[in-house]
Amino acid sequence: VEKVVIYIADGATGDGSSADSPLAPTTGNYDPNAEYPTRYKDAALYQAWEKLMKAGGGVIVVCGPYTLNEDNCQPVGASSADFMIVPDTLYRPDLTITYTSVWDGVDYRETNGAELIMAGRSSVTFPTGTVLQDIDVRSVADTGSEHFLCAGLNPLTLGRGTNFIPYEEDNLQAYPTVLGAFRANNSRSKTGDVNITVDIGDENTIGNVYGLCNGGNGRHEGNVNITVRSGQIGGLYGDSRAVGQVPICGDVN
Repeated sequence: VEKVVIYIADGATGDGSSADSPLAPTTGNYDPNAEYPTRYKDAALYQAWEKLMKAGGGVIVVCGPYTLNEDNCQPVGASSADFMIVPDTLYRPDLTITYTSVWDGVDYRETNGAELIMAGRSSVTFPTGTVLQDIDVRSVADTGSEHFLCAGLNPLTLGRGTNFIPYEEDNLQAYPTVLGAFRANNSRSKTGDVNITVDIGDENTIGNVYGLCNGGNGRHEGNVNITVRSGQIGGLYGDSRAVGQVPICGDVN
């Protein structure tokens, strides 16, 4: 079965069918006057998720700079400075979406300066099984900047050619932090196995990798499995980032 491919980039106005027509964000899918407007519902990335989940998975090609910031992410809690994309659709660990900037013989990093840019305090929670390969992920500094790539208890593979670019060298917090579960502890974060594979190539570096959430409360029912095949890793932890807040009822491998 031929994979469904959707192209995304900043400033897009197209249907996502090619690098010449990357997917445009939508409008009107959230209430801008709500206390916490769900801005992510109009983001091109969210629209691509919805299309690919209906198609049974596929590929998202970042064919130019694509930025996550307060314009397309949702405030978390009472802090208007903290943002996160959280899909409200059903999480689908049985589906896989691949994220890349190299497709059909073209490296859009070289031709279009393609990269996934995490600005402000943006984070992303993937709704399906996820593979990143041949893609640059750049962190941009802002007040209190700390960026999270969250597996959402779905299988996550950081594959070859995944290059993480920090906003400050020799600072682990300047790299995105990988979480096997969610940015914040919630009802979905309490049960399920974590499966993370790191194989980014020894020339590339990632910051800290945690099996569970950034923090929260209550115990987690499930196993944490983290496999490292290649790459420089700042820190490797089986539990949550806030030590002791989310004890694991299961095995850590």
